[in-house]
Amino acid sequence: MAQPSNNIVSPLANIPSLKHLDLKSRSIVLLTRHIFWGLYNLKRLILSANFIMNLPPDAFRDLISLRLLDLSRNRMENLNRFLFINLRNLRYLHLQQNKIRHIDGNCFLNLTNLNTLDLSYNAIKRFDPNTFLSLMKLEYLDLTQNELEELPNHLLVGCRKLRKLILTDNCIRIINSFAFSCLTELRCVSINGNSLRTLPFTLFSDAANLRYIDLSENTIIHIRANLFKNLKLLRYLDLSINAIVDIEENAFRDLKKIEYLNLEDNRIECLHNQLFFGLDKLEKLNLRDNNVRRLSEHIFKDLYSLRCLLISRNKLISLNNSMFNNLVNLTRLYLAHNKIQLTDLEIFDNLKRLRILLISVNNFLCSHLRLFEKLSSLRVLGIADYTEKEILYPGFFTNLKDLNYLYLNHILVTELSFNVIKEIRNLQCLCIWNTKLDFLGCNYFSGLNSLDTLNLKRNRINRIESGAFDGLSALYILSLKQNNITELNEDIFKELINLEELSLNDNKIKIITCEILSLPKLKRLDLGKNQLEYITRDVFTKCFALTCLCLKNNALEYIAENAFEPLNLLETLTLSNNRLTEITEATFKGLYSLEQLALAENEIQRIDSRCFHELACLYSLDLQNNRINYLDIDAFDNNTHLDTISLAGNPLSSETINELRRRKRCSFTSD
Repeated sequence: MAQPSNNIVSPLANIPSLKHLDLKSRSIVLLTRHIFWGLYNLKRLILSANFIMNLPPDAFRDLISLRLLDLSRNRMENLNRFLFINLRNLRYLHLQQNKIRHIDGNCFLNLTNLNTLDLSYNAIKRFDPNTFLSLMKLEYLDLTQNELEELPNHLLVGCRKLRKLILTDNCIRIINSFAFSCLTELRCVSINGNSLRTLPFTLFSDAANLRYIDLSENTIIHIRANLFKNLKLLRYLDLSINAIVDIEENAFRDLKKIEYLNLEDNRIECLHNQLFFGLDKLEKLNLRDNNVRRLSEHIFKDLYSLRCLLISRNKLISLNNSMFNNLVNLTRLYLAHNKIQLTDLEIFDNLKRLRILLISVNNFLCSHLRLFEKLSSLRVLGIADYTEKEILYPGFFTNLKDLNYLYLNHILVTELSFNVIKEIRNLQCLCIWNTKLDFLGCNYFSGLNSLDTLNLKRNRINRIESGAFDGLSALYILSLKQNNITELNEDIFKELINLEELSLNDNKIKIITCEILSLPKLKRLDLGKNQLEYITRDVFTKCFALTCLCLKNNALEYIAENAFEPLNLLETLTLSNNRLTEITEATFKGLYSLEQLALAENEIQRIDSRCFHELACLYSLDLQNNRINYLDIDAFDNNTHLDTISLAGNPLSSETINELRRRKRCSFTSD
């Protein structure tokens, strides 16, 4: 950020025909009262991103043609009643990101043509009742992130053309019954991120043209039946992240055009049978993260247009057989993280257009083969099962010929399971998480020629046979993180010729060789949190396309000279939390493209003065919490792009620190 100056802007009266004046980011602190006098034709004045604290009351006296005034990102605390008195043609006024606490009640009195007023990101606690009274043409008002605690009656009564009102992230606890009275043109209101517990039933009674209401992130407990009465044009309603326990049965009855309804993250235990009746335009219904235990048979019967239904993370135990019968346009159904026991095997039969199904069950039974029989359009399937019984039998995926993504979580996986999975010839992504899988055999994935992503994280894999990944020539992402792998055969990845991302994080690998990493297209490699003690000189010679390499949280004591030399495309190298004691001139040789280097939490005492010389692109260097007591001041002379150096937690002398601060123009952290 530019530093304040004491410069006073020179008079501009000798160019009266000026129409556009941009003084953004000029470090202006003070404006003389006559600076803009005579500029009768000026239409746009931009003074944003300066250090202005006060403005002379008559500074804008002659700007009678002004249409746009931008005073955002300054330091103003008060707005004088005379400041805008002659700006009768002003359409757009930007005052956001100041420190405004007080606005004179008549400050906006003459702004009768104002269309847009942005007062967001200030410190306003309350308004004079007359503040907005004359803004009869105002359409957009943004009061985001102030300190408002109450929205009183009739504050906005003069803003009869208001279409968008944003009150996000204030401290509003009370909205009075007639706060929106006379706002008949209002289309959008955002009151999210406040402290509302209750809403008066007359709040929206005059706002029949509303299309969008966001009441999320409050502490609302109860939704009354007539709160949204007559909002027949409303399309979007967000009530998520509140404390709603109860919604009266007819609360949404009048919302005939509602398309999006979000009730996520509340405390709802019961939904009335007719709560969604008549909402035949609804396309997305979000009920995630509640305490719903049961759903009535006909609760979704009128939702013919519904495309997305989220009921994940509730306490559902069962689903009625005909519950989804009328959801003929449903394409996404999320039921994960419940306790559902599926006994009605025809429950999904009418969902002919379903493309995504994520379902958490704890009892598939042997007759599960019938469950997905009619879901021929399915592209994504996620299954979780906690019974520890075999659920994948031959024929399980017979009718899912277009399935592309399969997620298996907490299921029993055996060799038979892999044979069943191989029935899905078009599979592109396979994720098997949180199972007791401890072994990968030869040809486990053969036949999955289209597979491009294989995620096997959080299992118990400790042995992988050679040939386990044979046939996966299209694979470009492989994750084996959070397993128990101790060693890898040298030919284990030999057929993964297109692999770009490999994660082996959080295993027990002690040795890695160049044969294992013979992956010419590999760009991202994560070997963090293993038991590596050294890096040999040739280990990266066959993965020269790497751009990101993570070796943090190992036990590295030794890195051979020139070990990273083949990696001239590497941009990020993370070596934090190891046992390195010195950095030699050749440690980072060849890393011409390196931008970020992390060496924190090692035991480094000595750094060669030339070790960073080839790192011309380096912009971030982290050396925190080592044992460095001497650092050559000239070590960073070639690092002209260096933006951040972190040296905290080292026993460096204050003289060294001060000299580095003086010579390097970058963000610098130390003790």
